[in-house]
Amino acid sequence: MKVHFTLLLLVILFSTSCFSQSTKWITDKIDALFTPWNKSTTPGAAVAVIKDGKVIYKKGYGMANLEYKQPITPSSIFHIASESKQFTAFCIVLLAKEGTVHLDDNIRKYLPYVPDFGRTITIRHLIYHTSGLRDQYQLLTMGGQRLTDVMEQEDIIKLVERQKELNFNPGSRHIYCNIGYTLLAEIVEKVSGKTLRQYAEDHVFKPLGMTHTHFHDDNREIVAGRTYSYGSVDGGKFNNYPLNYATTGATGLFTTVEDEVKWLNNYETGQVGGKEAI
Repeated sequence: MKVHFTLLLLVILFSTSCFSQSTKWITDKIDALFTPWNKSTTPGAAVAVIKDGKVIYKKGYGMANLEYKQPITPSSIFHIASESKQFTAFCIVLLAKEGTVHLDDNIRKYLPYVPDFGRTITIRHLIYHTSGLRDQYQLLTMGGQRLTDVMEQEDIIKLVERQKELNFNPGSRHIYCNIGYTLLAEIVEKVSGKTLRQYAEDHVFKPLGMTHTHFHDDNREIVAGRTYSYGSVDGGKFNNYPLNYATTGATGLFTTVEDEVKWLNNYETGQVGGKEAI
């Protein structure tokens, strides 16, 4: 089944003369790009364009909820899947900057339930997808779980505990690995005493004014203004495609395109973390 997740898009157009003159021809092009998805019968996207740190264009296209014909706006809240990883990594960097963790520490120092494979896996290996650990989604599906089933953090931890071997020696190869980022979330909680959700809220989101952003660690939680996901079926129609993740680190971040502007601007300003952390 082809899945159409309702999307948040952040388009960054760096300083160009285009927007300093007339913007209409560019905004018309953006509108045209999303025309197929700007209907009351389709999921869609939220778009923001940044120039010199300021939003010069933002708009929603399509529906956040097809059943209730709720349109997407720039304030709509999206689950942004694996883009969550950069926020997780940043929290680890903040902890490393203050000396609470060291990137070359053995992860078993913080997570003793990780099996001793006879080879050291460091925090840095997790960040760069070079740990050799097997990916959580493949392991779950091989165990008979569907990706639309409820998936909780504890499910992933149990997978880690039962592993007997690595895919390769840590540091020798790069293979994208979600489970590494789930473990990074666990390290944040272990050393800070706060869940990743709480730590990111206190140290990243509040300082940046990202008031509509959180790590969604309870799939039952009601989030006002959120968008929903759909799968396409024959005839140009869509089915609900429930997102039942209650895991954080590799995924789980809910945010808006307007909040993402503040996050991306931090890469330039270093307001949170400073240039060293960036």
